[in-house]
Order: sequence, then structure tokens, then C-alpha cells
Amino acid sequence: MTRTALIVIIIIAISSIITPILTTLIIDRRRKLKLWIKIVFPLSFIFIVNSCGFVGYFLVYYHATSEVKEYLVDKDKVKVTSEINYYLFDNVENSDKALIFYGGAKVEEKSYAPMLNKIAQNGIDVYLIKMPLRFPLFSATKADSVYSKALNNYKDVYLMGHSLGGVCAATDLIQTKLDYKGIIFLASYSNKKVDDKYKALSIYASEDKVMNRNEYNKNATNFPSSYTTKIIEGGNHANYGYYGKQAQDGVATITREQQIDITVSYVTEFING
Repeated sequence: MTRTALIVIIIIAISSIITPILTTLIIDRRRKLKLWIKIVFPLSFIFIVNSCGFVGYFLVYYHATSEVKEYLVDKDKVKVTSEINYYLFDNVENSDKALIFYGGAKVEEKSYAPMLNKIAQNGIDVYLIKMPLRFPLFSATKADSVYSKALNNYKDVYLMGHSLGGVCAATDLIQTKLDYKGIIFLASYSNKKVDDKYKALSIYASEDKVMNRNEYNKNATNFPSSYTTKIIEGGNHANYGYYGKQAQDGVATITREQQIDITVSYVTEFING
């Protein structure tokens, strides 16, 4: 969520509280209202306005483009299945490594299928978390349930997240008792300290104008001490997935395909290295 969007939401929330209260006071001065009306009217107004705002906010999101369809079917060495809580990109050559991925806020999960399918082509099974309302905060610990039910036979399991999805992946890693190997931050960071026992990779792009670089630098101390940073020159915030342009993002000087291929190479090297 951008700072501008957060400010707008705060203003709307405050207005929805102040407006009915002032309206009730004005009406009450002209004609005395019963006590129950003074209570019910403001509360009802606040509930209706905020409920509509909540629903409206989550109904508007970034949709996956048509290109993702070819990556959601079996392709070369990768078998794709859709379960209740995740999509699985399964390398049929029996990989012993797995990756659980959290998408960004208000981005349709399928948008990341091209990148994740390519990672699976390189011998890493990938589990793409399905998020209620496409918001990772509502699925912050879902990776653990996926791990417990489906990933016990893997030698190494990693977490990975894009933008807010990376923050949620880190939150899960900090709280979990499961044996993850490490974490990959994609245009993201952790707002709490991640244990130094984990491997960590941070990837971001030079033209990314969505990720707050000051916050990233301030929170860099929360990465494990041995983390690695990779910068994609010419990339931006949105081009890890196929969901079009993102508001306030920078203009990429490389193609979406190039940015994804570079990312796949960094992730593969980190996990298989």
C-alpha cells in the first residue's frame, strides 16, 4: 500500500466518524432527538460507510493478464495443479527442494505463474499461496499449514514473497517452529529481526518506485547477517508478475520477460547453489 493510499484511507475513516456525529448534533439542536436515535444513527452510518469502503477497496485489484494461461497448465518438466490453498508447480523429476510464495497486495495470485513455473523448470517445486481478497496479511501463516500437509518430504523449504508478501513471509518465518531453510525478499524487507540461522536473499530493481527505499534501508538490519542482495538494473516493481502497470511505479528499461528471467536465475542460484 502506498503512502498516498494510506493517507486517503485514514481521511475517509476519520470523516466517516466525524460526519454522522456532527450531523446528529446539528439536528439535535433544532429538534431534540431521542437518546437511541443519537446512538444508533452515527453508529449505523459509520458501519455502512466503512463496510462499503472495505468492500470497495478489495474489489479493485490488479488482474492477471492473458499470458499467464500457458503457465498454469502442464509444461515441459512441470505439472501444475490447483488446490484449495495453493497452486503447485511440481517438477516431475522429484525435486528435494521447495519454495512457498506469497504474492503482493491486491495482485491476483496467478500473475506470478510465469516466474514460478520457470523456477520449477529449474528443479524447485513451487507452492503459490492463494490469498483471501488477494491480501497477504490475511494469509500470514498459511505457508505453515501448506508445509505441514504437503512439504514434509522435502530436504530444503524456502519462503519467498513480493512486496507486502515478503513482509508476511518474514513474519511467518519469525513465528514458526517449522524447519525452513531460508527466505527470499522480492522488492521487500522484514520489519522485525529474522534469525541469523536462515539464509536470505534480497532482490529489488533499480527503477522500482513503489518500494520505499528509505524504509528498506532502515530495515536492512532485520535481514539475517549473511544475506545477499541482488539489484536488477532497469527493472521495476510490477514486472515480476503479469498484471500490467502498477500505480506510482517507475518505468522499466528492460522487458518483463527479461526481469523475470534474471529473477529466476538469482533464485535458482540461491537455492541450488
